[in-house]
Amino acid sequence: MDEVAAIRLQTRMADLCGHLNVLHAQLVQTVVEAIDGDVWMQPGLKSVEHWLAWQTGLSPAHAKQLVDTARRASELPVTFAAFADGELSVDQVAVVAKHTPAHNDAEVCQLAKSATVNQLRTVMSRYVHTVGPHPEPEPDPVVPGGGDPRSYLWTGFDEHSRFAMHLNAPADQGAIISQAIAEARDALFLAGRTDVTFLEALVEVCNRSLSSIASKSRRDR
Repeated sequence: MDEVAAIRLQTRMADLCGHLNVLHAQLVQTVVEAIDGDVWMQPGLKSVEHWLAWQTGLSPAHAKQLVDTARRASELPVTFAAFADGELSVDQVAVVAKHTPAHNDAEVCQLAKSATVNQLRTVMSRYVHTVGPHPEPEPDPVVPGGGDPRSYLWTGFDEHSRFAMHLNAPADQGAIISQAIAEARDALFLAGRTDVTFLEALVEVCNRSLSSIASKSRRDR
C-alpha cells in the first residue's frame, strides 16, 4: 500500500467529513427554526417530521432523528457548538441528544469527540439516564462521599468487544495519572520497546498493580 497516498486520501476524507458535519449542523439548525416559528405548519402536513421528510427526501426514521436532535439544541449548547464547528457528526450528536441531561453537556461533548457512535451508544445507555424531547430539570448528580459531580470514570465494551474508557478528574489526580503513564512508557522504552504507545504504557501500569497483589485468588478476581 502506498502510505503517502493513504495519508492524502484520509486527509481529504477528514476535510470532507468536517464540511459534511457543518452542513448537517446547518440542517438541524433549520429544523430548530422551523419548530420555533411553527414554519412547518402547512396544509396536508401532520408533523415537523412529515415536513422535513417532504422537504429533504429523508426517510421518516431519519427525519425523526433530526427533529428529536433539534429539540435539544437549546439545552446542549456546548455539543451543538462543536457540531456547528464540524467536530461532531450528526450521528454522534443524535446519540448525545437522546441520552444526555443538560447538566452533563460539556463532559459528554468531550467524550463524543473521541468515541465512535457505537462506543458512545454503549457508554451513554449504561451510564446516563435517557431523557425525552422535553425533559424536566434534573438535580445535580449525587456522588458518594460528597465528591465532585464533574469527576467520573466511564468504562465499557461495545458490540465489537472494543473497550472504551473516558475520565474527567481534578488536576492533581490527573497529574498523578499522567506521570504514572509517562513513567511506564519511559521504562518500556528503556527496556527496548522503542515503539511503545501510551495505551501500552497504561496497560503496563495496570499489570504492575495486579502483580503487586499477593493473593492469587484475589488477583484472578
